[in-house]
Amino acid sequence: MTWILKDRNVYKMNGIVSEELFHSLWQDYTVELMVMQGKNGSHRFDTSFSGFDIKVFRQDGKVKIRKSQTELAEVLQADIRADNGFLHVIDDVLAPVLYPKDPLEIRDFFQQNPQYSVFGEWLEDKKVVEDLTMAGTSAYTLFVPTNNACTHEKLNMSITKDYLEYYILDEQWIAQSFDNDQQVPTSGHGEKHMLRFTTNASQVYVNGVNIVKSNLFTAGGVIHVIDGLLRPVLNFCNRRTDKTEFGLCGDCSYPENLSCNPGFKPVVSLYKVPLRRHRCMFNVTDPSSNVRLFTGCQRLCEKHVEIPQCCAGHYGPQCLECPGGPETPCSGQGICDEGIGGTGHCVCDRLHSGTSCQSCIDPTKAGPGCDIKKASCKYQNGNCSANALCVEDQTATEGVPGVRCRCNPGYVGDGYTCTSPCETQNGGCHANAVCSIQPQASDKAVNCTCKTGYHGNGTNCVENRDRCEDDGGDCSAYADCRYNPPPVTSEKEGEITCACLPGYVGNGTLCVTTVLNALSQIPAAAQMYQTLTLLPYSGYDNITHLIDSHQSAVTIFVPMGAASAELNFNDYVLSEGISLSDDLVTESNSTDTGIYSVSGLLLPLSKHGGQFYVRGARVLDMNMPALNGYVNILATPYGAEDLNIGRSTGSDGIPVVPIVIAVVVLLLLVILVVVGVVCYQRSRASGLLDMVKRFRKGSDASMSFARLKAQESSEEEVHCPFTQPDNANFDNPLYNDPDSS
Repeated sequence: MTWILKDRNVYKMNGIVSEELFHSLWQDYTVELMVMQGKNGSHRFDTSFSGFDIKVFRQDGKVKIRKSQTELAEVLQADIRADNGFLHVIDDVLAPVLYPKDPLEIRDFFQQNPQYSVFGEWLEDKKVVEDLTMAGTSAYTLFVPTNNACTHEKLNMSITKDYLEYYILDEQWIAQSFDNDQQVPTSGHGEKHMLRFTTNASQVYVNGVNIVKSNLFTAGGVIHVIDGLLRPVLNFCNRRTDKTEFGLCGDCSYPENLSCNPGFKPVVSLYKVPLRRHRCMFNVTDPSSNVRLFTGCQRLCEKHVEIPQCCAGHYGPQCLECPGGPETPCSGQGICDEGIGGTGHCVCDRLHSGTSCQSCIDPTKAGPGCDIKKASCKYQNGNCSANALCVEDQTATEGVPGVRCRCNPGYVGDGYTCTSPCETQNGGCHANAVCSIQPQASDKAVNCTCKTGYHGNGTNCVENRDRCEDDGGDCSAYADCRYNPPPVTSEKEGEITCACLPGYVGNGTLCVTTVLNALSQIPAAAQMYQTLTLLPYSGYDNITHLIDSHQSAVTIFVPMGAASAELNFNDYVLSEGISLSDDLVTESNSTDTGIYSVSGLLLPLSKHGGQFYVRGARVLDMNMPALNGYVNILATPYGAEDLNIGRSTGSDGIPVVPIVIAVVVLLLLVILVVVGVVCYQRSRASGLLDMVKRFRKGSDASMSFARLKAQESSEEEVHCPFTQPDNANFDNPLYNDPDSS
């Protein structure tokens, strides 16, 4: 294995094929070995990424690596030995393309790119798409012409499967790998029909046709868009053969000097020159000008001859297409006089006639076997509309005798012409919606469904917005943003999911490594982060080392709010703000011992109304994870809020003081009820009516005085403050009872 590494940190590859594949070769190569093998200018080294190779050569005394037609990388350090190969350090990244996270299937590619739909329909019609998507099919390269090229360029041949296979290479090739004047065999044709590539700077051409968009990856290969049609010569299938004959007669003593006839060359043999001896005569003129004849030898000579032949389904010197097309000559119902000397005449079978055997001899019959009556629904749906139902009825006289045509539900017309509401202003659907006929039982004539890439109710379709591409989806810079498109029927935009990259923790919108890294990303912690990075700490060169160490366990409390502006963060950090343990703010900690700060100060936790407090400060955001601990955001510094909240609540967050007050009030009410019952019983014995009368006539002072006198009675006797004793009659100088006179 050979690895070619960039001289800086390998940058994050988010949602693309790892760039390792572009930088590794499957064999062990030193730089000098690659330079030597590349001296002829044609040796290429295949990387682990299918379809991407590199060239290595020396230029101006430096070793260069070609990564595209116009881009080079320089080798900075070579031949670093490893256990399983070599490492070479270069000054640039080799990866020329980004591979998508979820490449489309080839059918989905054409559905989502309607500008190439015509060629996609050709591929579907000839079942080429099916071949490309079959399980086990190797990677492919497909050249796709635009709709404009398919519809406006004249092609003097039929669109056959053989023709479409001319657009396919059996391997995956990215555009940067093609060399100038390079030929590559095509799928199904091999070296008999190859594509020729030329380059002009970074522009690549195939058979002279411009590649306008390159490296569109699918699940099985790669697509390059071209702005014209390819024009292979598929009608001539010339046969190559070798023709041999004996050459000119000469002296057998010098066989290597024997010559061949024009156009021929000597046959090469590993042993001796192949000769035919004493079968010919040659003459020699002696010095006396006398011509003498000798028996001589001839050497064996050869030449390569290409014998013109037409491909199957073609005829004549120009190898024209047989009637009915080369795939089904004579409509498959006769034999074409094909070949270089053929006439193209179709000899039809006994049931058919016509120049391409397209018609039945019996004019009332149709079909391949001429066994279908034209006056029936089996033949072209009885000439009914494609959107109509054909019913055989011998009483019918209109149109085709013997059949009746009835438009399908949702369509209107006479059966021979049936129109859909969708044909008029798209049936009222949105321009980016597909209109379809509803079943007869539906209360709507049409159904509107937004096209792929849009969502809505069909009458209003909104283009999907991938916020991952627009603004990152509010994900962290250290997160993988994934857009989940909504269903086409949804009226809500798709959802964004953020997942922290390996080596980071968080909720996706905040992805951190250590506690210090977390503080650097939290705006509310800016002042505390600045303090931490500047404050020395006993036992460490800097407290940053403690907070930023993956080996430590830290819980930190970050105050915010107006009161925190006056906080001495130096003292706070050293005595109160940091705990050397990765304790969670939980209910169990609020009922147990709490958390201790780095200075040994107890940080009691409490809970009130579902909200946690640390030394009276409300926790706004708690237990934000980092690789070495947790971060907690406080609404205020310690004690800035009501500290009694924590002290007047139980461990389960239930307030204590209101409960105590309620119990006391309830006990007082019970006592009053008991006293009232006792008083009622005694009042019946002493005369309740008399007491009431006296109560109404007496003043507050006399009643109070009477109650004081009643308390002087014997301790064994129970008195009620609302009963009037017998000796309560006396003269009050402030009040005289008018009834006493």
